[in-house]
Formats: sequence, C-alpha cells, structure tokens
Amino acid sequence: MPERSVYLDTSAIVKRYIPEEGSDAIDSVYNDAQIGEHNICFSILNIGEVTGVLGKYERKNKLKEESIVKSFADETARMKNSGSVEIVSVDDELVINSLQYVVRHHIYIFDALQITSCRKSGSIRLFTGDENLYKASKKEGLDSVYLK
Repeated sequence: MPERSVYLDTSAIVKRYIPEEGSDAIDSVYNDAQIGEHNICFSILNIGEVTGVLGKYERKNKLKEESIVKSFADETARMKNSGSVEIVSVDDELVINSLQYVVRHHIYIFDALQITSCRKSGSIRLFTGDENLYKASKKEGLDSVYLK
C-alpha cells in the first residue's frame, strides 16, 4: 500500500459519480490511486451517506442506466481489495475526539468526524466540497482542498 493517502469526505466522493464542479479533480485522485500514487481514505460513515445521496439522485432523475450506487459499491470494493482504498472505522473514541472540533468550530459532528478520521488515517490531504468543513480543517492545520 502506498505511504501517502488522501482523505475524501462525502461531497468529494459524490463528485466521482455525479458530474459537477470539482469532478475532474476527484477523477484525478481516483486515477492516481489506481496506479499506486497514493491511496484513498474515507470513513465507514461516508459509505452510508454516499449511497443515500446517489440513490436519491437516481430516483430524482429516473435513471435507466446501470445504477450509480452499484458503480460506487463495485469500485469501492475493487479498490479496497487492491489496497488503494482504506475505510476508517468509527468507534466511541473517534466520536469523543471529534467533539472538540464541534465546540471549537461550531460544525456538525459528521464534519468533525471527517477531520478526526483524516487524522486517524494519516492522510496528507483532505478533499471536500463543504465550505464549513474546509475552513475548520484548515484552522486545524490540515492540507485541505475545497472543491467548490
């Protein structure tokens, strides 16, 4: 497994499957991971959130093509098996450690968990489309990329 890793929050992962501003950057992150430049990290909680967002998009747009949720599931499983995706588990310690960010930055616990999960994974960079998470992570000294 590569020594370098990047952390993606839900908004960043969604850009891989729903074309929008920032999708090109995330496609590059995935492509680099697939050739061994780094690995991708995200929280187990992101999996549930991403599948919810993608499923809602499918229903809203009445898509007839192969399921976007299935594409996400298949790619995640394939990359996990190859060692290019790391899924960070969430336990009580991670949640407790996240509370400091909720208090300090007035952000949602889910956003705070992204900061704590990124740190736990040892990732060198955090990608997010969430401006509040971006600002908080920068204040906490993380190398963060805001995908507008």
